[in-house]
Amino acid sequence: GRTGPGVCIRLWHADTFRHQPAADPPEITQIDLASLCLDVYRWNPAGFDALPWLTPPPAASVQSAKKLLWMLGAASGENPPFALTPMGNRMADLPLHPRLSQMVISGIERGLGPWAIMLAVIISERDIPELCDTAPTPWNIYTRLEKIVKIIRTTAENSHGAGRALHTLLNSHRRLCGQLRQPDRLPDLPAESIISGLLLGSFPDRVCICDTRDPSRAVMAGGVGVQIGLGLSHGDSAVLIALDVQKNADHQKLATIRLAARLTLEQLLASASPLLTKTKVVTWNAERRCVTAAVETRFSDLLIKTHHDPAPNFAAARQIAAENLRDLCRSLIASDAEIASLFHRVALLRQHHGSAAAPEVSAESMAAFLADFITRDELRPLPEASQLASLILQTWLADSKRLLDTLLPTRWVLAGGKNAVLQYTQDGPVLTARLGDLLGTRQSPKILGGRVAVVCEILGPNFRPVQITADLEGFWRGSYHQIRKDLRARYPRHPWPEDPLTYVPKPRHASGAKPGRK
Repeated sequence: GRTGPGVCIRLWHADTFRHQPAADPPEITQIDLASLCLDVYRWNPAGFDALPWLTPPPAASVQSAKKLLWMLGAASGENPPFALTPMGNRMADLPLHPRLSQMVISGIERGLGPWAIMLAVIISERDIPELCDTAPTPWNIYTRLEKIVKIIRTTAENSHGAGRALHTLLNSHRRLCGQLRQPDRLPDLPAESIISGLLLGSFPDRVCICDTRDPSRAVMAGGVGVQIGLGLSHGDSAVLIALDVQKNADHQKLATIRLAARLTLEQLLASASPLLTKTKVVTWNAERRCVTAAVETRFSDLLIKTHHDPAPNFAAARQIAAENLRDLCRSLIASDAEIASLFHRVALLRQHHGSAAAPEVSAESMAAFLADFITRDELRPLPEASQLASLILQTWLADSKRLLDTLLPTRWVLAGGKNAVLQYTQDGPVLTARLGDLLGTRQSPKILGGRVAVVCEILGPNFRPVQITADLEGFWRGSYHQIRKDLRARYPRHPWPEDPLTYVPKPRHASGAKPGRK
């Protein structure tokens, strides 16, 4: 570059020159607009739209600036009506970025004016060799404040004095103190927690939660991954306030914190920031098959603390349970024979006795019932699948149970006294029994007052199906004889009467049951 009067010629490689834009992009499209936004709304309440810009500022940048001013207490809201508060007007009087203006005003109100102004100068100057003379450079702003105190005391005791950069910093501090009518002599350094509290109010969107597994990493509000300066560690800090963040051109790599303040979780939780919120949340625990309720404390979008909610929102819990139970209910209806049978049984009752006889059953209505059951009065886990059919019948279908038991039984006592299971399918009721147990039962059972015949699935002595029929009497007169011929020699111990219609089975004394429904 030029070091004196004359001509400076800059040479570009031809390829680089060819790909250069015709001109640099307008500064207004590249910079933080918080200071500009403060000035615009101070002098023109109508805001940006009322001004004839050569290059209109990007809408996203304007919105971001408004949001920051709202967080700093300088404006009444992010959206219309957007107007400056008394604090905002005071901030606009200072020759500082709105973040630093807010901190200085707050510091003066707390009797910490000289230190708040010193913080503003350090953050504005960023790198000061005398404060960063160690390797690695200290990222903690409190460490830099301690160095300033040490250098000032040392300077007072010897003739060497402070370095040029520190003199510049102290002069800036002295000048700003004079403008704000604050003493330029630094009192005793306050505790680190007090300094961090001042900075929190000015950088609320720069709060970072430290990664307990990696001492060099943290997550900043907004989900931005950051790392402490290369080779450095946040130690046992739980929270950091990033004061100077260097973005990485490679978006795959983390941004780097060059200057920060340390904060405890307790300080963060005790702050009066509008970004600190408590929210009741209900979530579905797929492993335990239940809804869990918690109160989440967040700073912006960062989860700070969570604890059990003793008074959950049951309506929200019921809704999330129903949403997560639908697929489970569809699966159970398709795979659980007992539940499927019950649903087809209810559908058959409604078909013959109308909708007043029983509620409509489906995966959705089952999910709604179970969701209500596990969230009524308290949050409880879903019962095991083996208990669900009984729960549905005894609770959800309690008003229909008498009709179901009377008109659509689940068991049928055969002529020999043995109980056979009635299974209800999409095609109707099915009774499955061995041929020998059906001897003496002349006709297919009928349910619903004799209106619906039961299909009999007849099994051989080896429990393999030999016939499926809804006309049991026709079976005895017809294909029974061929089956008798085929199986009699293989199973001689089983009864094979020549005339099954006149056969009288021996009663089953053990059960004492009589033929009929049960």
